[in-house]
Amino acid sequence: MKNKRLTVLVLLTLLLATILVPVLSGCNNNVIVLKVYNAQDYIQHGEEESVLRDFEKYYLEKTGQKVRIQYDTFDTLERAYTIINKREADYDVMCPSDYIIEKMKKNDLLVELDKNKIPNLSNIPPYLLDRNFDRGNKYSVPYMWGTVGIMYNTDKVDEEDVKNWGLLWNDKYKNKILMKDSIRDSVFIATIYAYREELEELAKTATPEEYRNKISDLTNNITADKLALVEKELRTQYDILYAYEVDSGKDSMINGEAYVNLAWSGDAVWAIEEALANGINLDYYIPEEGSNVWFDNWVIPKYSKNVDIAHEFINFMCDPDIALRNMDETGYTTAVISPDIIDYMTDEEVDANDFTYLFEDKDGNVSAENLALIKYYNDEYGIDFYALQIPELTMPSTDSAERLVEMTDFGEKQDMVVKMWTRVKALPLGLEVKIFSILLAISIVAIIAYSIYKKIANKKLVAGKIEQMGNSTAAVSGNLFSNISTKTKDLFATTKKKFTALFDSFKNKKSENDKIDNNDNRDNN
Repeated sequence: MKNKRLTVLVLLTLLLATILVPVLSGCNNNVIVLKVYNAQDYIQHGEEESVLRDFEKYYLEKTGQKVRIQYDTFDTLERAYTIINKREADYDVMCPSDYIIEKMKKNDLLVELDKNKIPNLSNIPPYLLDRNFDRGNKYSVPYMWGTVGIMYNTDKVDEEDVKNWGLLWNDKYKNKILMKDSIRDSVFIATIYAYREELEELAKTATPEEYRNKISDLTNNITADKLALVEKELRTQYDILYAYEVDSGKDSMINGEAYVNLAWSGDAVWAIEEALANGINLDYYIPEEGSNVWFDNWVIPKYSKNVDIAHEFINFMCDPDIALRNMDETGYTTAVISPDIIDYMTDEEVDANDFTYLFEDKDGNVSAENLALIKYYNDEYGIDFYALQIPELTMPSTDSAERLVEMTDFGEKQDMVVKMWTRVKALPLGLEVKIFSILLAISIVAIIAYSIYKKIANKKLVAGKIEQMGNSTAAVSGNLFSNISTKTKDLFATTKKKFTALFDSFKNKKSENDKIDNNDNRDNN
């Protein structure tokens, strides 16, 4: 009896231990999945080194909780917005651009940040904070920033053509020009180009602030009349383009297929370096009329299930060492400032420029605290923000920054812009046109040749019969020739009709594909 009781007691003890051990150890054997949504090739995440895996280790050491990052990428911001808005995807952290953040904010798709949980926010200079799309940074923290400009092949493009946006419309480089398959970027640039003469006159008398305000008004406040001018310029450009692209343009420039590319500064940094291995010399410039300064910021979407860990992730991304690793991997300019990052960006072969604008607030003032910080960098590290040798490609100089503006959300005008963009892209481009035209021409020639062959063969056959039948059958042969001619004409007409239908089908399919892609750009305001 005692043995039975002892056995039962032992079993109960083992059962209780099985239940309590995980509890007493913190129940951290379960793994929380943190879902991160970002653009392609936009973070260090390789086989040997990965900031994502490092965050998993960091969080485990700090909290004892295991976290696994599910890292997904998007091809366009508009599509990413649609996935969050319509499908209510439960991503914990996302990195959209300024105008998408503005749209997400309007549609209540963001979680307000607790900045006490993001102390590394202090590593970001004032110029990148408190921007129009997110005043006070209530919903977003800067990750990368840069400009939109033109990347070009220095051996193929004449230096005299390298100054303004006109290079993207220069038919001297027909079928060698790449344009972004991005509604917002392409419309922004085409608007500046459409009003180039007006801006040229304004630049003679306006202050930098007045000029910026004009560009901002032109590019962000869309009207039907303004859009008609933009569509006209885009249609004119369409005829000389090699292709529209989102990410493949870098490769086309690197291998010499294209000579001119509307580019984001970070892509240009990477492409210029890679092209050297192929013996191709590329460069980048910000057109004199002005351009866009963009900001890609971390946000926490509304449907996040791990808000606290998302804050920790954002703070981790703002660590100077992590920021430098991401910058080195992607080619894009980090929003974080540190002595090592400034040293990394410095190029002693370029002229020195004043970069103190980084410490200006939205009103263009530098606080006493930031003046002290500028002095501290100089005294402690020998970094003089009044004379830094940083390439324009990496960070815009003061002169360029005076003509850079943010993009804003089109709002209720978005649908009108999407329809215009669909019309512009209604036909196949570049190689598609060439290949289809060649195939069509070969097919028509083959049909004509076959018809002639058949006609000659039939003619010989009929001639032989005429000799046998004599003059009495001459009328019959005449009718036979007439029938052959009629059938040949009918065959050609039918073939022509089929190829016309094929071309229309190809065109409609291309247009429909564009519409499907652009449907992702529409919001439900």
